[in-house]
Amino acid sequence: ETGVNEQCDDNNTMNGDGCSSTCQLEPEAVLATPTGTANGDISPSGDQDLFAVTLTAGQFLRAEVTDMAGTGCPGDLALDLYGPDGITILGSDDDNGNGVCPLINPLTNTFARALPAGRYLLRVRASNDTDLITGYRLQTSVTSNLCGDGTPQSGEQCDDSNTTAGDGCSATCQWETIATASGMG
Repeated sequence: ETGVNEQCDDNNTMNGDGCSSTCQLEPEAVLATPTGTANGDISPSGDQDLFAVTLTAGQFLRAEVTDMAGTGCPGDLALDLYGPDGITILGSDDDNGNGVCPLINPLTNTFARALPAGRYLLRVRASNDTDLITGYRLQTSVTSNLCGDGTPQSGEQCDDSNTTAGDGCSATCQWETIATASGMG
């Protein structure tokens, strides 16, 4: 049973098994910012992988799970975002990414916007506890503004309410040259 101020309790005081000797969750990796990548497997069935990412106040978090190539989905996965206390689930997704893969996107998930400073946890798990899933990739990106929300913010030259390149405003909200004109002056 998990006690007060405990994030986990695995009935031992060993570190390195996912639950520390002080009953705090131990992530498999701490993801780099502004972009981070981690690879994993959901094996054996019921397995869950935990990753940490540290944010400064007001940042936006995008997290997506794909296959190892980044082009498909290895199985029906879910992604949970835990707050800095390691207990509170701020939000989850199970199928807004590629196929049945999860995507937490601050453009559509308000729980991933303008977050307070702290260490957040991302849990990758199978949507069905009996599934085995091999070869997934978790990719994260952290930004201080929200390109694509329609409101130009600090560091953005434009914001046309999308992150589509080739339309005059790039996926990073910078002006794009679509065509050049020349003529006699």
